[in-house]
Amino acid sequence: MKRKVAVFSPSTVAEIKYKKQVNMALDNLRKLGFEPITFFQNKETRGRERADLFNKILVDDSIDIILFTIGGYKAIELLPYIDYCKIQKTEKKIVGYSDCSLLLNSITTNTGLKTYLGPMLLPNFCEYPAPFKYTLKSFFHSIDDISWKKIKIPDKYFLEIIDWDGSEWGTRSRKSVDSNDELKFFKNSTNIENTLTGTLLGGNGDSLVNILNTEYFKVSSDTILFLEDNSDELSFENWIRIMTAFQIHGFFDKVKALIIGHMPHFSVTLIENFLISLNLKIPFVIGFPSGHIDPIVTLPIGGKVKIDFSKNEIMVKG
Repeated sequence: MKRKVAVFSPSTVAEIKYKKQVNMALDNLRKLGFEPITFFQNKETRGRERADLFNKILVDDSIDIILFTIGGYKAIELLPYIDYCKIQKTEKKIVGYSDCSLLLNSITTNTGLKTYLGPMLLPNFCEYPAPFKYTLKSFFHSIDDISWKKIKIPDKYFLEIIDWDGSEWGTRSRKSVDSNDELKFFKNSTNIENTLTGTLLGGNGDSLVNILNTEYFKVSSDTILFLEDNSDELSFENWIRIMTAFQIHGFFDKVKALIIGHMPHFSVTLIENFLISLNLKIPFVIGFPSGHIDPIVTLPIGGKVKIDFSKNEIMVKG
């Protein structure tokens, strides 16, 4: 039986703005063996209305996976209206990234359920001629397999942006560059154990900075915090602002370790030097392939992650 995937837009009405991309992505889901069920809206709506629709999807027993269509600044409007009590026993896999990090972490924080920082309908499932194999392999591993998986850096990153309104979109694949990068591990103290295991939280820093220390996003001494940002649009100075806010709110004093996503337009050396300047007492890793990068690893928010500093490895348990 085909798994039913509810496709839902928590912010931007992508189904109106990006019809060609949405149709290609839905076709790709069907080719992968899913049955997409679209919960599309024909106009911009208020946060309460979108939250009511989201709550309806969350308690629909016929749905197996909720896949966000795309991110958007207005996703935050749903947080006060999500019915956390009703969804506490749901077994649905809820998947997305970017501004949808707000919804994922809020649901995990308030219910203990695992959610998944992973591909969205757009852009990940509308790649031409097909979604990236690396992205799909990680996605299926996370939603279908609870075993530990060692994370390997992809051979290539697809950094080119093809204008969705231009004539080239849908006619060729994006140009790639060799990754040439490895994860950079910084133990930061001889008193830190070689292997750390914790519960993963986090996602897009520019979104999560808006809900620090609220009922929607709390960390603990067991948390391994993952943070990434869109280096295509965000300046390095703005990234410093975001990270400084996390420090001011005490997040880096509470968590067990910090993992920074791969942000190709920011120098690894600049990132390293800035983090060192914060005098962090926790270890950190730079360059993890998830978030605003292609291809991506799907991460289980509320799942387990293991950092092995003796082997310079990260393992994730879906």
